[in-house]
Amino acid sequence: MAATQVYITLDAEGVAGVTSLDQVKHGAPEFGAMQAQLTKEINAAIDGAMAAGAATFLVNEGHGKHRNVIPEQLHRSARLLAGRNKLLHYMHGIDGGFDAMFMVGYHAAAGQRYGVLSHTFHAYDLHINGRRFSEIALGMALAGHFGVPTVLVTGDAEACRDARNLVPELETVVVKEGLSGIASINLHPAVVREQIAGAAQHAIERRDEIPPFIVEPPLVMDIQLYNTLMADINEYIPGCERTSDRTVRFQADSFLELFKLFLLSSNLSMTTSGLMVMG
Repeated sequence: MAATQVYITLDAEGVAGVTSLDQVKHGAPEFGAMQAQLTKEINAAIDGAMAAGAATFLVNEGHGKHRNVIPEQLHRSARLLAGRNKLLHYMHGIDGGFDAMFMVGYHAAAGQRYGVLSHTFHAYDLHINGRRFSEIALGMALAGHFGVPTVLVTGDAEACRDARNLVPELETVVVKEGLSGIASINLHPAVVREQIAGAAQHAIERRDEIPPFIVEPPLVMDIQLYNTLMADINEYIPGCERTSDRTVRFQADSFLELFKLFLLSSNLSMTTSGLMVMG
């Protein structure tokens, strides 16, 4: 039997102890400490998965400049996909025949009261087929498009609740309990790593019991944006339907196509930053 291949996508806001943008911003004084803990959390997930027989790992950077993991400290069994301008961003490479996916260091959707540093790319609110989506849900659904089950999610309590609402059978590790968007009660980092290793082992042992998250077409994506200028620039995208001052709608026949449209919407929307146009 071929060895289990695991895809690991990472973020930073859901790392143990992180409550401030100063901890996840490249170049900020506290960024290095976050890098070290993130790398250790990924290593713990790999150790746990290897205890259950997994042998091949691809770690894909998904935060900021996509240079967060400390390569020299990363587990020797992992390959690291780093750098921006990847076609599928934090999910690039998921179409490579993987058996399972881990999501490490993730956060809740924009607007969740107790979600620590919660956001959803450029969207103030995002719904697909009438259901609210987070970055976790987007990643899980794209993995599901390729038949890959998401078997482990780590992050704050709201992030883990998001994931379990989609697939109750998957494993989660709650590293902190949010008190607000920038405050939380945090587990000790060493305890977090122990829990991640155990959950990763269980996730691989149980992967046949954990279904992929699949969103069936036809697909309708409604994005509520932060200002009218973002909505204006989205209208350059073929097929965009302007549904209100700050909302746009896209339709697609596959989740891969919809995911690309979401990333395009994000990239265009972010070009409006700094233009000082109130909306």
